[in-house]
Amino acid sequence: MRLTRQLAAAAVILAVAATASARAPKPPVCREGRFVTPAGTPPLIAGAIVAAPEALVIGGATPTIAIAGHCPAVRVRIRGTRKGTRVVASWPKNACGPGKVQLTAMIDAGCHAMQGVLRVSRSRPVHFIAPRCGDGIIDTVDGEACDGAAGCDAGQECSPDCRCVARSEPPTTVSFGGDVQPIFSARCAVPLCHSGATPTQGLDLSPGRSYAAIVGRPSTERPDLKIVAPGAPATSYLEWKISGAPAGQSILGSPMPLTGGPLSAVEQAIIREWIAEGAVNDQPASTTSTTVTSTSTTVVTVTTTSTTVVEETTSTTVTSTSTTSTTTTEPPAPVSFSGDVQPIFTARCAIPLCHSGGIPTQGLDLSAGGSYAAIVGRPSTERPDLKIVAPGAPATSYLEWKISGAPAGQSILGSPMPLTGGPLSAVEQAIIREWI
Repeated sequence: MRLTRQLAAAAVILAVAATASARAPKPPVCREGRFVTPAGTPPLIAGAIVAAPEALVIGGATPTIAIAGHCPAVRVRIRGTRKGTRVVASWPKNACGPGKVQLTAMIDAGCHAMQGVLRVSRSRPVHFIAPRCGDGIIDTVDGEACDGAAGCDAGQECSPDCRCVARSEPPTTVSFGGDVQPIFSARCAVPLCHSGATPTQGLDLSPGRSYAAIVGRPSTERPDLKIVAPGAPATSYLEWKISGAPAGQSILGSPMPLTGGPLSAVEQAIIREWIAEGAVNDQPASTTSTTVTSTSTTVVTVTTTSTTVVEETTSTTVTSTSTTSTTTTEPPAPVSFSGDVQPIFTARCAIPLCHSGGIPTQGLDLSAGGSYAAIVGRPSTERPDLKIVAPGAPATSYLEWKISGAPAGQSILGSPMPLTGGPLSAVEQAIIREWI
């Protein structure tokens, strides 16, 4: 009877062992990788001042782990489990700061991301999730955080499953209409962003409008930079906004796009290559035909103290037709006085009790129709040694001094302009400066 029970127990043990052996095998142990923290998350070491993203780096024949920029490489205990790879490490006092640091984490079975907690003496634990490579920015749509190239070697990018792979090359010749505009349409010219009647920053990236809005135009955030400088992606503010500013430089506001996560490495490469190739606009121009007909005669009489001058002009029928063509690398048309400058004067200067009406301030009327003659080549009443606008010389134009500030060693009289509503925006100042 006793022998029968022993045999039965042995059979149960064998059955359990057979069942266990039939289970799925343990996943491979993850022994290397650079795990990048999402941008904007708290620092891994509490109280540390960091430039996100941070990275936990595992590697070496005898596995070590380091926290880039904070903690040196130390031996790490790695153990494979059915759920993934368990990681345990510790740094002594003064290695990463005044306190001892302990790490306990788990890398998922696919070796895609590390999730764990860092404990520093006398500080609250820091919980984190870090993908194996990429920008570390979690996309709002699908939670993916692996695009970009952080943690990868030159010529590589991070794949959707958080592994470094060979970088996808953009087309040999990038097409603005076929390659660049579709990116703008899908990621930028969306509701409440760079489209519609009032696009963000006044920048409309909709088809048919985007090219003229960006190529050769100064940025509103960095007027010293063109949004797109043909042939020079390194100094194009668009490149900085989508891929990050060069070392020692910075952007204002947020990286773009603002929603949906950053552009993929391939999308960034397409735009960068398009700029490098000269920012060519290969979209065909639309065919239009405009006919303006008039047979009226206009007589303008100007009376002076000595004589009367009569100028007669007769208009005729004018027909203008443009045909479908392909534009080249020509930059946008020069700044227009009537289309770009006068609207600024009208909105900010030619207002009641200022530079308009029967008795304009300083006798300077900036209303439409009279402003050009009042400023171009005319001496300033405050600084008669300077022209209000000296054509071709914004640096010595008193208008430029009044709206943007006098050069070093010089000064203005009275107050900067406009007197109310705050100064002109950087882009408004740049428009007037470029027109001069």
